[in-house]
Amino acid sequence: MSMNIAKYADQVEVSALNNSYAIVGDGLDDEIISGNIEDLANYERSLGDDEDWSTVAAFSDIHEGKIRLELEKRSELLGSMYPFELVQSSLTYSQATEGVMTYESLLLLSLTTRRQGKSWLELTNSFERLSAMAVKNFFQCDKCWWTGANSDQGFEEIVRAIHGSTGELEWNPDPTIHREGKRIKDASVDFINYRRLDSRPGGLFFFGQSACGKDWYSKTERDLRLKKIERIFRLPYATPVCLFVIPYLDTGDLTMMARAASNFSGLIFDRARLTKVLADMKDDAKVEHEIRTVHHLASTQCN
Repeated sequence: MSMNIAKYADQVEVSALNNSYAIVGDGLDDEIISGNIEDLANYERSLGDDEDWSTVAAFSDIHEGKIRLELEKRSELLGSMYPFELVQSSLTYSQATEGVMTYESLLLLSLTTRRQGKSWLELTNSFERLSAMAVKNFFQCDKCWWTGANSDQGFEEIVRAIHGSTGELEWNPDPTIHREGKRIKDASVDFINYRRLDSRPGGLFFFGQSACGKDWYSKTERDLRLKKIERIFRLPYATPVCLFVIPYLDTGDLTMMARAASNFSGLIFDRARLTKVLADMKDDAKVEHEIRTVHHLASTQCN
C-alpha cells in the first residue's frame, strides 16, 4: 500500500504513549523490505536502480522526514495541548494535562482494530455524545437532541419535539419514501444542536454526524445532504450548519480536508479541533466521563 504519513505518525505517537518515548523511523526499514509500502518501487524506478540496502535506507530517510514533519505540524497546531515533545527524531510522551487524556483518547480511537461487537458500539456511542457536547459548547447552543444511536426515541418523535420547542423542523416526509420501501431512521444525522437568537423562531441549527470509521471521507460524499434531509422534515428558516466530527488528524493533506468539507458544504472537527474545544470543558463532569470512557474502551481495542 502507499505510504500514509498521518497513520505512521499516529503509530509513533501510540508507541511513545505506551513506552514513554519513540524513535520516529523505527520499523520503517522492515515495512519497506517486507513490501508493505509499495512507493519504494516507484522510488527505485525514478533512480533506475535495483533494490538494495542503500535504496531502502534513502527511501526510509525521506519518509522519516515526512513523518517528523507531520509530528512537528501537530505540535505547532496544538501548542501546549499536544501531549508529546519532539526533539529531532525522538518523540517523548509528556503526560496528560490535569489527568484528562483528550488527545490520547481520540488517537487510540482512530487506531482501533476490533470494530464490531458490544464494546465497539459503546465506544462509538460515547464518541457521538462527546462530539455533540463539543459542538454545543463551541457554538454556545441552547439545546441538543440525540438523533442517532444514543436516542431512546424514534426519529419522528425527536423531530416533532424539536418543532414543539423551536417552531421549526416540521415533520413532513415525502410520500415517495414509503413507496420506495425505505425506513426513516435518522437521516444520517447523529445529533442536532440549536442556538436560539431570541424568543422568536429563526435560530441556528447544527446537524452533526460523528464518524469513527476509516471510510469517513466517503461519507462526506453522500451524507448530510440537505436535499435528502428536506424529504423528511421542513428545513429551518436559516440554512443549517452541517458538521462531521472525526478522531483522525492529517495536517499534511489540507487538500483532502478542504475537499471533504466542500463535499457537503460544512465543517469538519478533527482530532486537533476537538482537543482544543474539549480543553475548555475540562471542568464538565459529563465531558470528563466520556473522555475517560473513550480512552478505556479504545485502549482495549487498539493493537
